[in-house]
Amino acid sequence: MRNDTRRLRHLSVRDKNRRENYILARKIYRSAIIQARYDRLHQMLSKASDPEIFEHIKRLETSRTLPAMDAGDGRICSSHCDISQLIAAQLDPVPEQPWVADDNSIWDTVSGHLDEAIRMSPSNTVSSFDDMSYPFARFWHKKVPDSFAACLKQSVHSGNVDWHSGEVLLIRKANKPRYDVVKGWRMIHLLPVMSKIMKRMILFGIADHVELEDTQFGSRQKRGTHDAMAIIYEFLDHHRDYKTALLSMDVEGGFDRIDMDLMADFLVTRGCPAIYVQWVRHWASQRTVRFRFTGLVSRSFCLSRGIPQGSSLSPFLFGVYIADIFRPRMKVSPSIHSLVVSYVDDGGIMVAGDSVAMVKGRFEEVFLDCSTVASGRFMSFSGLKTDWIVFGDDDWGSCMLGGVDVEHVEDLRVLGMLFGRNVFSLEKHVDYWLQRGLEVRARISALARRFGGEGGIGAWEVMRLVQGA
Repeated sequence: MRNDTRRLRHLSVRDKNRRENYILARKIYRSAIIQARYDRLHQMLSKASDPEIFEHIKRLETSRTLPAMDAGDGRICSSHCDISQLIAAQLDPVPEQPWVADDNSIWDTVSGHLDEAIRMSPSNTVSSFDDMSYPFARFWHKKVPDSFAACLKQSVHSGNVDWHSGEVLLIRKANKPRYDVVKGWRMIHLLPVMSKIMKRMILFGIADHVELEDTQFGSRQKRGTHDAMAIIYEFLDHHRDYKTALLSMDVEGGFDRIDMDLMADFLVTRGCPAIYVQWVRHWASQRTVRFRFTGLVSRSFCLSRGIPQGSSLSPFLFGVYIADIFRPRMKVSPSIHSLVVSYVDDGGIMVAGDSVAMVKGRFEEVFLDCSTVASGRFMSFSGLKTDWIVFGDDDWGSCMLGGVDVEHVEDLRVLGMLFGRNVFSLEKHVDYWLQRGLEVRARISALARRFGGEGGIGAWEVMRLVQGA
């Protein structure tokens, strides 16, 4: 009986291992199938001449292509090379410097986070520009964990240059008055998969020692937009008998304007061990990027400022950098209440008071303080994304924000949620996102009608295919 029990236990363990291997193999196979369908659809779109399909994607196609750029000194840049140099100039490029290898001790510090980093990594993405995919990395780590760990350790020790390189895609920012200037485009970094796993390990290590403000959300588990929205809604609901208003503001050019000397000081102040501070400075100061747009790739540029928007580590570091900008600034008194809440680079100021004048005065005071701290970090708030909304039927007039008279709006989107004069409007919120969703669905349906369904490829991957075609 005992031998039978041992045999059954052995068989169950073996079956479990087989099932895990089967699941991993399916992920690898699915990744290969998606990549093949991706390549096929890309080839079909590249050869398409039917005007019907391009009528359906005309808006998307025009948002993909970069126009001639205004250099600001009277020059107009139109060639791929000139535009790339103009974009790189915004990031303070420096001459390429001799490579300095990382100290191997960082691996000894973060190696315990390897399994967690693998587990928290995406599982359904196609290969990056380094021809590596997360499913393959998971498969490698599962089958030969020692080899996988040894590769990471050796690459860190030798200072693999590829880990500090990336490709930048340019995405049009919403509601910008001009798109012939660099500020009208958002830079998204495509990074090698293995380096992103290592940076996730670094993130877990830093997060064990560094704490952000209680009202800062993003880049951490159980600190999402819905958690931030819960605080905003509870504040407004609790003070519904007061004169209440809500202001939304957005840090302009955040990730690209980070100064690494200040970043190092902020990390040390918040209790980050020196070994992590040294690694972050080393990683950020020896980055190279190349720009991909209009079907071409530029030469590489060496950067001295900013962190890549696309790394799992970057949002947390950005949160450390702007923590003082979005301090809660809580004020509780019988006649006035206020609080500041933020999600990465989006902030909100909530004020409730006995009178309209008191609320507007507190708005101006808090916004001025936030702007002053931001200017000390070489940042500012976008005037186009600074709006405020009032609740109720009172006449509020305008509010002086940053030296500019700003009229309140009737509807305001804060962290993805739509607010109206009657606080949160579920009907308007659903209508807003439904309209956006139907626009995307219509474009995807147009592609499917023209080329047939492509199972296994997500809607946004199809949209990305159209952008690259």
